[in-house]
Amino acid sequence: MSAFIQDVRYASRMLAKAPGFTAIAVLTLALGIGANTAIFSVLDAVVLRPLPFASPNRLVHLTGKFAMGDQAGISPPDYLDYRDANRTFEQMAVLNYEAQISNLSGLEKPEQIASSIASRNLFDALGIRPLLGRGFIPADEQTTQPQVAILGNGIWRTHFGADPHIVGKNVVLDDRSMRVVGVLSADPSMLSKAQIWMPLPLLNKGMSQRLAHFLVGVGKLKPGVTLEQAQADLDSDAKVIDANFPATNKGWGIKVRSLSSVLVGPVQTQLFLISGAVCLLLLIACANVANLLLSRGEVRQRELAVRQALGASRARIVQQMLTESAVLAFAGGLVGIAAAAWGVAALRAFAPADLPRLGEIGVNGTVLMFTA
Repeated sequence: MSAFIQDVRYASRMLAKAPGFTAIAVLTLALGIGANTAIFSVLDAVVLRPLPFASPNRLVHLTGKFAMGDQAGISPPDYLDYRDANRTFEQMAVLNYEAQISNLSGLEKPEQIASSIASRNLFDALGIRPLLGRGFIPADEQTTQPQVAILGNGIWRTHFGADPHIVGKNVVLDDRSMRVVGVLSADPSMLSKAQIWMPLPLLNKGMSQRLAHFLVGVGKLKPGVTLEQAQADLDSDAKVIDANFPATNKGWGIKVRSLSSVLVGPVQTQLFLISGAVCLLLLIACANVANLLLSRGEVRQRELAVRQALGASRARIVQQMLTESAVLAFAGGLVGIAAAAWGVAALRAFAPADLPRLGEIGVNGTVLMFTA
């Protein structure tokens, strides 16, 4: 250890005597390290971390399929039939295919917010518990128009001042007054941009239309059930529904995909390609610094010869050179982390709004271990 400390001090003095070389080497390394750290922070947040739901490996995405494709919606009556007949799902839930824009009034000034309807068990399937109040119950669905609402955690904080007594009060959405029955502990923002949630009004005439394919499903598989088994189960149920309602359901079914592949899959390939590109940038930076060190080694031939003449072994000189490289790399890493923090802030500011988990991107312990 004493020899190592001596080498570090000597390396620091030698690098300080060549400020131009040191600055160029450190900045070159910092560019490569900082770029890799910034991109890995995105890769870690978006792709490598599990989905922010309970039992994410058992969650699946459900869409309608027919002769023209498998990205269609699901109609409310079909959903109820599949839910009642299923044998492989612990939970089957649905929500609007896309959140709709609604007018929220009753505040200081009206605002447009995103809202959605959902089956009573959606948040149970995702493992999201109410922070305040309760979730939806079967009675909430037995109406022609939604009578109650659940606030997302974000809008509860930004529009309602995190009011701990909000449960029981009314909100006015699209000129309809609804009683707040709960506040979510977390927003399922990866799944939907909705800020306020309402229950499916199953007694509404529109909810009985089998050709109204406007819902998308989320399922939670029973332990040990595979995607293939779930798909076979739904295909079997589709034949029964087809036979019972040939005029509306002929050729229709449900497609099962893992929820992770649907939410993260579209950007996963691009992120890995970008990560590969910045790795090449780091290799180029390392090659450039290696060339600088080789040139510097030529200049230091006399110094090394004197050290050998004084009794330094070849191994001892190699150790000293490696220590200088380690000091350069450490300095480049520190500057690179600072550059990465700035780069992450820029990425969050200019990244596409639909990039999943954008708000979770940051330099954390996992990212620092990768940098090291």
